[in-house]
Amino acid sequence: MLIDSALAKAAGEAVSVTVGKLIIAFPARLHLSIIHSEVDLPTLTTHLRRFAAFYDDDAQLLALRLADCRRLIDLPHLMTMEQWGDLTSLMAQWYFHDRQEQELALSLPPDREKYRSDRPFRLSPSQLQALSYISEPDSLLNDLGYTPHTMGADMAAYWKLASQCVSIWRQSGSDQRDVLVAFGEKVLATKGQALRGHDWPSLLAHAELQKIADIPV
Repeated sequence: MLIDSALAKAAGEAVSVTVGKLIIAFPARLHLSIIHSEVDLPTLTTHLRRFAAFYDDDAQLLALRLADCRRLIDLPHLMTMEQWGDLTSLMAQWYFHDRQEQELALSLPPDREKYRSDRPFRLSPSQLQALSYISEPDSLLNDLGYTPHTMGADMAAYWKLASQCVSIWRQSGSDQRDVLVAFGEKVLATKGQALRGHDWPSLLAHAELQKIADIPV
């Protein structure tokens, strides 16, 4: 959803109140980014649609969650300069919120207007794999039932623990995601206490799910 703040203010109090409720509708405002642009709302909307949904190399329709600040933060590093420049070519500034509700500015390429293109947008298989890789902590939290609403003000702390779990699991060399989930469940349930006093990379390398649950904290 795109909202023109100037038009919303001009529309009167009822619209302003509704927009105000939308702004705080999601924890830490992770659904909210702020774009400064000289173009009108229809032009910006049409432009962003090119990136919000695209086909991969296998002709599968995929969605890029531009409205999710948890993914938005990774796009400047994930995309090529040409892709990121094309996406941001109509923008003067783009701000997003992190898990602590801090408003931060995205780094936009200089002379980005020259990258604007009408060619279909597409992320390569390696870029899609990288996107999946960096979103693993959020996927783990979701699998364990930790939603932004249930985590509330502790969302950043939960994400940090989930990131530690993913890092240790990868260090172990395990390719079993059920091992990651069992490990993450134990660590998060103990608010990180389970990380202490164990050589977890070695334990997870040849782990059995029941043994993970039975390891004392």
